[in-house]
Amino acid sequence: GVTLGWTSLRYGVDPTGPLARVLGTGRDGPRDLADRLGMPILDVRPFETVGSRAPTPAETHAIEARLRDAFARFDFVDVMEPGQEAQLRECREPPPRSVFALTGLAEGREDGTFSLLVRLSDRCEGTIVWTTAFEGLKRGAEMPATEVRVVRDTAGALMQSYSVLPTRARAQARADAVPSGFGCIAQAYASGRASGAPPSGKVRECLDQVAEKHTGFALAHAAKAQLLLEDTRRHPEAAPDPSALTQMLREAELAADLSPTSAYAARVLAWVDFSRGESDAALAAAERALALNPLDFDVSAEMGTVLIGLGKPAQGEALLSFARSHGALKTPLQDAYLGV
Repeated sequence: GVTLGWTSLRYGVDPTGPLARVLGTGRDGPRDLADRLGMPILDVRPFETVGSRAPTPAETHAIEARLRDAFARFDFVDVMEPGQEAQLRECREPPPRSVFALTGLAEGREDGTFSLLVRLSDRCEGTIVWTTAFEGLKRGAEMPATEVRVVRDTAGALMQSYSVLPTRARAQARADAVPSGFGCIAQAYASGRASGAPPSGKVRECLDQVAEKHTGFALAHAAKAQLLLEDTRRHPEAAPDPSALTQMLREAELAADLSPTSAYAARVLAWVDFSRGESDAALAAAERALALNPLDFDVSAEMGTVLIGLGKPAQGEALLSFARSHGALKTPLQDAYLGV
């Protein structure tokens, strides 16, 4: 399964603690909740080496460990512990889960550098869905820089909101006849992305049901807050409904409380606080989102936009421009704030 300490924080609370009993989740451990939500799984396999000048097992292991740590900081994916392996039955059991494996092949060069071929496979479909090659990687004293390069570029290519792994997993979840918790979020993503129109009542009902059924599913509450926030943005000329603002804040705060390690929950809370005019709270949430996952450039772009709105244009523009240069999704809202 996933790293239990990490998953407990992401999906809810200590399953043996008093809060879990109050919430009604005490009978289910973190793995049980993750299984029932249908979250995609990512397995980072031990890298292979070729050639007499190839990196040592300790060096490739360090890259693997840093990749797992980086991937685990992203929401909406479960990362396997070292030595564990996702079973293909996960592809079929209700709810079915997408299963991905990341593999690597390091090959030594005569000049002392090495190349690294990295591949992402969809194990449920038995296909390679992404591959890249790093050349001129250096060892020894420059090995830390090599690790940073590999981790930054791989995480950026695979884990952003609309990059390879999330989009493929969401497409597979939307194809399920009975949506899982992750499937509900996938529907919300698809609805808003396709037309810019508000998600259908069916999507909202799906999120409401999964949040009620799986009380510890923090990300469902964050997604609900996000939808309410987008409703207020569609009608900037109208005075927001006070009850909607109250519900939006309640959902965002609950998500942040249930999942204090979630950059997504902190990101949503920052926007909610900003929309309510709570500048100090918005700044604190934005800084927390950035600290929780500095490799999520979509989060960086969004928080750069918040900083511009908070009267920190130089800092916000620099952060937003940096995030965009590393592949962050560009949005009209970001352009509007850059224009200001």
